[in-house]
Amino acid sequence: MLLVYDPFSLNASPSPDDKKRNLDEVVQVLLAFAKDAADVKSQSIVVEKRWHKTIIGSNGATLET
Repeated sequence: MLLVYDPFSLNASPSPDDKKRNLDEVVQVLLAFAKDAADVKSQSIVVEKRWHKTIIGSNGATLET
């Protein structure tokens, strides 16, 4: 969950222009998150079942069965 605007915050601006500018910044951050998430790569290989528990991928990724 991302709180974009809290009207009760002491820093909240009633100005529509400020709200739009801040929302534009949020859009850029969300687009960057989406781009990072899209860069996930996967590869499938055939491995005997007896080795499934011993295979650990990059950054601790585990084998899906």
